[in-house]
Amino acid sequence: MNLDGKFVIQYSGNMGLWHDMGTIIRAAKHLEKNRDIVFVMIGGGMRLAETKAMANDLGLKNIFWLPFQPKEELADSLSCCHLALISQRKELQGIAVPCKVYGILASGRGVLAMVPQEAEVARIILEADCGVVMESDDDQALVSTILDLYSDRDKVSEMGRKAYLESKTKYTLTSAVKTAS
Repeated sequence: MNLDGKFVIQYSGNMGLWHDMGTIIRAAKHLEKNRDIVFVMIGGGMRLAETKAMANDLGLKNIFWLPFQPKEELADSLSCCHLALISQRKELQGIAVPCKVYGILASGRGVLAMVPQEAEVARIILEADCGVVMESDDDQALVSTILDLYSDRDKVSEMGRKAYLESKTKYTLTSAVKTAS
């Protein structure tokens, strides 16, 4: 897989019941003519097979698939993109919090979060100004956001800088201890 010169959108983690994988695949289809934009899908889960099948049925060549990465390689894995995707279906609001947000912040990458506006992940991203929050099940909004950010690399870099700063100031063991005291 050669990502040199590509604008990389990455989904890393579980592809389970509460993740909106279809929107990501449909967005990849809309963007397939732009050869500079690629998707890297890392992970597994009960929806991996159906997600891959959907991409194959659409004949997509702009998606690369990798299995879960070893823990010792996670920092490199998370940082090999321009933007990281987080997905949470509306029905899971208040039930689950995608913990991958903390690793993404630490990797210094901007976040595209397809989550309810009231979700914990949305609050984190909006407070830190380190990404974009949008509803799931809206592939046109995802495509539009990706194209906007593809055209504004300075903004993407700034989102990543803010994400890293947030992880180092707010989501450390020291800050957790201070908060608990």
